[in-house]
Order: sequence, then structure tokens, then C-alpha cells
Amino acid sequence: MRYCSATLARALARAKL
Repeated sequence: MRYCSATLARALARAKL
């Protein structure tokens, strides 16, 4: 993936919250 997995993980975590 082009974007950092950390960024995606953070976005998903925020979506859950």
C-alpha cells in the first residue's frame, strides 16, 4: 500500500470510536 499502515490503522481506530 502507498499510505502508511499506521495512518490507516489510526483512521480505522478513530472510526470505531
